[in-house]
Amino acid sequence: MGYTTGAKILPDIIDEIAAALIASSGGNWTNADATWTTTTKTGNLARRALKYTNGGEVVYLALEC
Repeated sequence: MGYTTGAKILPDIIDEIAAALIASSGGNWTNADATWTTTTKTGNLARRALKYTNGGEVVYLALEC
């Protein structure tokens, strides 16, 4: 994950965080729900759900605007 400057809207930040976790080494992070996207950037419809799996350990993470 890198550093950026400037202004971003929250849905774009959510996408950036989700993409970085999915791309992280180990391949433990995946999309938990394909219907949760940030294509609609109004209201609370910009959201992502991620799943972390490592052996018997399972964690779900929801990012919502």
